Amino acid sequence: MNDLSALLLPTWTFVALASLSASIGAMLAAQFDAVKVHPNVYVLATGTPAILALILIQTPVPLTFALWSAVLILALSGLTVMDAVTRTVPDVLTLPLIPLGILHAQMNGAPGAVFAAAALTVIAMAIAARFLFRRGPGWIGEGDVLLLAGAVAWFGPAMMPDILFLTGVILLVRLCLGRVIDLGPATCIPVPRKIDHALPLAPSLGAAQLLIWMGGPFF
Repeated sequence: MNDLSALLLPTWTFVALASLSASIGAMLAAQFDAVKVHPNVYVLATGTPAILALILIQTPVPLTFALWSAVLILALSGLTVMDAVTRTVPDVLTLPLIPLGILHAQMNGAPGAVFAAAALTVIAMAIAARFLFRRGPGWIGEGDVLLLAGAVAWFGPAMMPDILFLTGVILLVRLCLGRVIDLGPATCIPVPRKIDHALPLAPSLGAAQLLIWMGGPFF
């Protein structure tokens, strides 16, 4: 049987695959509990992976990398849409990222057990924080915790400084833009109208993961 890693896809094919995967993820999220997605949110969620692929991927990529990329992009795009529109990250969408990340690690020679332990540690720390603070810190929810655990499962603990740094930078840019441009939550569905102090984590964390996934370590 041919080794799939030996099969290479041209850059333009990978860009097209990234765009298709992102579009499917956004479309699936739009069907979740009949959520109606604002066009701007949809364009941003579907266009970002393709743009990053076009900029960062300069050489043919192995087919296995392209297939795993499609899985990750599809999931992150769907989560981005949900968090941007509803300010919630459903567990049913975040939980699969953890076993998928561990499987990816194991199949690509990374220590899957270490990645799994690191992801479980993130969840355990969040549970401990909720117990200590009674109801947990207000700046992160259960879905965000699972989203972060999913990132650890895909990239491993060694890559978390890079991902967290990039996530913080993207959140800061988003906060600064919010001062001059109305970037509040979409109102296509009935959500409470209030000042958008809590920024959605999924778009920033997802973009940071894609930057590392396609461009390599930052530090």
